[in-house]
Amino acid sequence: MNYYHLGRITYSKMAAEETRDESDTLVAKPSLEEVARSIKKGERSVMAYWNLLSGEVPNCKKLIKEHNLKIIGTHRVYIRMAAGCYSRTKLDVVYSHPNALIQCSDYLSRYPNIKQIPVESTEKGIEIIKKIKHGMALGMKEAFDGLEILTEDAANSKENYTDFFIVEK
Repeated sequence: MNYYHLGRITYSKMAAEETRDESDTLVAKPSLEEVARSIKKGERSVMAYWNLLSGEVPNCKKLIKEHNLKIIGTHRVYIRMAAGCYSRTKLDVVYSHPNALIQCSDYLSRYPNIKQIPVESTEKGIEIIKKIKHGMALGMKEAFDGLEILTEDAANSKENYTDFFIVEK
């Protein structure tokens, strides 16, 4: 059975790995909307719905309702948000999921001139800075392959977690 999650190297994937059955096939999608849209009868997904530092994840409950999904469980994943860059010489912009930007607002305040641009996932932000070769992103340390890690603790608190719904069609 397909078990969908957001991104290839994300805390959503971690939640899926921790809650899947042995026979499940993990399938990464680039946005929460595509996760919800992909689920067919008999399939499941994890969808982040709440974070300790940033609150409700935008659109999660709306997508569950719109796609007639059923919540069958919850799962908590502890988050350690890293900040990374292509080069320290041009930190003019940060790309990340809106909730990650909120979770790391204290760290980002060290860069008062940096423009914050919300994107679909933390992984998407990392992909963007790899492509444009400047700026900063937030996400799992493991996702910054080939980039410089500015800090492994960018979140406003070390006591950070995200709760996920486990949903099915």
